[in-house]
Amino acid sequence: MEKVVEGVIILAEMEGVDSYLCQAAAYCHDLGRVIEEEKGLYNPIPGTPGHAGLGVIPTKEILRKVGIVGQDAKNVIEAVKVHQLKKYEGRNKIVLILQDADRKNGLGKWGVIRAMAFNLEMNIPKPSEKELDAAIDKNFKVIKKDPKLIRKFIENTDFSMTWYSELLNTRSAREYLKEDYLYTKKLHEQARNWEKNV
Repeated sequence: MEKVVEGVIILAEMEGVDSYLCQAAAYCHDLGRVIEEEKGLYNPIPGTPGHAGLGVIPTKEILRKVGIVGQDAKNVIEAVKVHQLKKYEGRNKIVLILQDADRKNGLGKWGVIRAMAFNLEMNIPKPSEKELDAAIDKNFKVIKKDPKLIRKFIENTDFSMTWYSELLNTRSAREYLKEDYLYTKKLHEQARNWEKNV
């Protein structure tokens, strides 16, 4: 969540949008995950609201307590409710910025380590900022030895790289995420080369 908040602050400034409201959306956008975990809904049932929809009620309560009301509250609530859509077609700038900031989670060094830990189901304790490069190097060497892990890594990075190439909402996000995208692309290409030589 900290990276999403950091991202909305930067993108809101670049886009000239109210940073306070974007931060409120960022802090609330994954509240539904807590509810999912409490209810054991790790794989939501199709047709149910998913974590974004589940986060609406607690978001309303928080916004009321901090005094965000009226259209501002409606915009933040919409951002929470629809942030997980593949592509938002509306005009709410808070949604656009939240989606773009949230996509940073799948790119760059932190995106790669998350993919290794969750999507590839590798046992990786969360590294500190200083340990991040070493953790990636160590686990990338493990991936290199296993054709199934190579394939999963390629599929995962294919998916996250489309966020940058096809799904970003703002020009600012293209600039903000470019370095992370290029880092992910470099490792993706390495994995493709390994797969060819297996």
